[in-house]
Amino acid sequence: MLVVIIILAPVMAWSKTGHRVVAQIAQNHLTESALVAVMNLTQGRDLADFSNWADEIKQRKPKTKTAHYIADYDEKTLKEHPSYQALIQHIDQLTGNQDDQKKLESLKWIIHLVADIHQPLHVGNGKDQGGNQCQVYWFGSKYPVKLHYVWDQLLIRQTDYSFSEYARYLNHIDQATIESWGLASIEDWFKESFALHESIYPKQYPRSSYCKGYATESVTSKYPRLYHAYVNDVMPIVNQRLQQAGIRLAQLLERVYVSTNPKVVL
Repeated sequence: MLVVIIILAPVMAWSKTGHRVVAQIAQNHLTESALVAVMNLTQGRDLADFSNWADEIKQRKPKTKTAHYIADYDEKTLKEHPSYQALIQHIDQLTGNQDDQKKLESLKWIIHLVADIHQPLHVGNGKDQGGNQCQVYWFGSKYPVKLHYVWDQLLIRQTDYSFSEYARYLNHIDQATIESWGLASIEDWFKESFALHESIYPKQYPRSSYCKGYATESVTSKYPRLYHAYVNDVMPIVNQRLQQAGIRLAQLLERVYVSTNPKVVL
């Protein structure tokens, strides 16, 4: 008898590659003053080196898991959610009188959380656990996968880029666009991700046919099959959200290290 053992790795928003891409874009857009300050804190290590740390500690610090996502986004109660509060807390610690070890830990969190917030399915609708209860077929796969997994892993894997190649590909952003993205508040980042849901759930299928949160039982034969058409439709969203996360992370760090009033980041 053949026994197949499947080991499921922890799900990470944007995958390790995506988080490194965001961190690299941010580092590319830091001014010399901010970059020197950041490198002093990291002892010369790149931001990308720390971009997945917050995922790597989840097993030994399980209480931190809720900082990575919002299952039921509500604009009115956003500031009460651990995801929002964690980011604000670590910005406070980075701008406060903490020792360098504490500040470095907060920097690691900030690098990661800014990226998480920009992954649309990490700002959930309260019905399907951010696409974790939605089953789809990926190209010709025999077994369905979660829509959330498509967005966390498979779309970025489809590019076949290393993180440095992907960051270089995405690094062409005009100044007017950079400035316009900088006008958004942290609350806006969550709101943008939530608003993108209509563009990323497969449109030709009713959600009740493949998401358990919308029906008592979904039918396997009705699960969407995602091919190149879907990838072509949503990759511009993936690319822009990675770009926005990187640019906004850079802007946040600029305000922390260069601004005379760092609290404006809030």
